[in-house]
Amino acid sequence: MPDAIHVLLVEDNPADQELLTIRLEESDKEIFKLFYADRLSQASQIVQEQPIDVILLDLSLPDAQGIQTVKQMAEVSPMIPIVVLTTLHDEAIAMQTIQEGAQDYLVKGRIDTDLLRRSIQYSIKRMMVEQELFKKELQLRQSQKMEALGALAGGVAHDFNNLLTGIIGYAQLLLYKPLDEDTKEDISAIQDFANRAAELTKQLLAFSRSKPQKCVQLDLAPILQDSSRMLERIIGSAHKIELDVHSDLSPIMADQGQIDQVLMNLAINARDAMPDGGTIKLQADSLEITPRDSREYPDLVPGNYVRIQVIDHGVGMDEHTKEKMFDPFFTTKSSGKGTGLGLVTVHKIITNFGGSIRVLSEIGKGTTFELLLPSQSQSEQPLPTEDEKASQPLAASPSSDQSLLLFVDDDPAVLRPMTRTLSNAGYEVLDADLPSKAEAIFTENIERIGLLITDIRMPECNGQELYRKLVKKKPNLKVLYISGFLSDCELDPDNLGELETFLPKPFSPDKITQIVHSLLQRILVN
Repeated sequence: MPDAIHVLLVEDNPADQELLTIRLEESDKEIFKLFYADRLSQASQIVQEQPIDVILLDLSLPDAQGIQTVKQMAEVSPMIPIVVLTTLHDEAIAMQTIQEGAQDYLVKGRIDTDLLRRSIQYSIKRMMVEQELFKKELQLRQSQKMEALGALAGGVAHDFNNLLTGIIGYAQLLLYKPLDEDTKEDISAIQDFANRAAELTKQLLAFSRSKPQKCVQLDLAPILQDSSRMLERIIGSAHKIELDVHSDLSPIMADQGQIDQVLMNLAINARDAMPDGGTIKLQADSLEITPRDSREYPDLVPGNYVRIQVIDHGVGMDEHTKEKMFDPFFTTKSSGKGTGLGLVTVHKIITNFGGSIRVLSEIGKGTTFELLLPSQSQSEQPLPTEDEKASQPLAASPSSDQSLLLFVDDDPAVLRPMTRTLSNAGYEVLDADLPSKAEAIFTENIERIGLLITDIRMPECNGQELYRKLVKKKPNLKVLYISGFLSDCELDPDNLGELETFLPKPFSPDKITQIVHSLLQRILVN
C-alpha cells in the first residue's frame, strides 16, 4: 500500500460528503488524502490530473444517474478501483455495479469507520490482483500466438533455406564454367540476392527460437564501439551515432552476433524515424533494480543489470503503434521497406537472454528503446565455433580408404548441386534421398565411408537417428549435420559429440567443401 492513499470522493450532497470525510479522518488522517468532486464531469477531470488511488462514487449526481454513473466513470479511469455509495440496499443493483467495473458497494447510513477503511483497502488490492491476472492472461495469449507463429516461421525458414542452398549451389556451379563477363555478373547478382534472402531467414529463425543461441560472457564496451562504427556505415551520411558508454559496465551472458543484430535493427528503425537526418544516441550504463522497482520493471527480478538505450528524436509512435510494434509482421513502413520482423526479433532475442525491453515514445519528440540485460560476474570461456574448427591447420590429403562420402537429403534442390560440387572438388560421393536407402548404401560400402553428410529433417527418421544407427556399425564414423531449421526438440549444435559437426543452411559450395576437407583431414590425423 502507498504511504498516502489518494481518495476521490464524488458526492454532491454536502452532508454526506462531510460525514464520509469524518469517517476517513477517524480511521487515519495521515493515510488518506482527499479530493472532492460534486459532478461526474469534474471527477473525470481530476483523475486525469491527480494520482488517484480509489474513487468513492455516489450513484446519483447532477450529470449522471444510476448504473450509467459507474459505467462512465470506469470508462474514464479503468485502472482506478471504484467503491459505489448509494442509499439503496438492492443486491441486484449491487451486482450490476460490480459487473460495470466497481470493486465494492456500500449503503449510506450503514458505513462506519472500519467498514469504509476496509472497503478502500480491499478495493485497491482487488484491482491490483485483477490487473495482474489480466496482464498474465495477455502474456499467455501472446506467448501462445508467438509459439504458433514461431513454429510456422521455422517451417517456412527450413523450406526456404533448402531452396536457397540449391540456388546458391547451382549459381556457383555455373561460375565454374567458361562464361562471358556479362553472364558472370548476372550469376553473381543471383548469388547476392540469394544471400540477402538468407539474411531474412535468419530473422525468421531468430523469431522462431524459444531458446537463445549459446551464450558466452561478453564485455559490452568494445562491442558497442565496434557496432557504432559498423552502424554509421549502414545508416548513411545524413545520420550519425553518438556513443556514451559508462566505464563500470559489468559483463553479460549473450551471443555477440545476436546483440549486433539487435543494435542494427534498432538503429535502422531510428534512422527511418528521422528521414531528414539526425543523431542516434547509443548509451550503456549499469542499473540496480530493487524490489521497490517492481512496478516499473514487473517482468524482471531484482538485481544488477546492464542498460542499453537507443534514442532518436524522430517522428515518434502513437499508442496504437506502441501496442502493436512487437507483433510479427506489423510494420508502419511502406510496401517493400520493412518486413515487420525487426522489432519482434529484437524482443525475442532480449527476452531469451533473460532481459527486458521498455519503450518510451511520443509523437513528434522521438523514441527511446531501453534494453535491460542481467549482468554477470563469473566468466565463461567460449567454445570454438565450427568456422574456427574448420580453420585449424590441415594435414595432408586423406587416405583413400576413408575418403568416401555419403550425402543424405530428401530435397533434390540440396542433394544434386552439393554432390556435384563435392565431386568436382575431387571427392567420391554416394547419395541417397531417404534414410533407408542410405543405410543400404552404407552397409555395402562400410569400409570406405569416412563421413556422413545428412539433413536433420527427413521422412522415416531424422538425421541424428540415422547417424546413431550407422555409428553402431562403424564407431569412428564422422557426421556433418546440415539443416535449414532446428527446433528445440531436435539436435543442439552447441552440445555435439567429438565426431559430430553442424552446418546451417543455406551454405555455399565453397563452404561445405572447406568443412568436408577439414573433417577428412582430421580423420587422417586421428
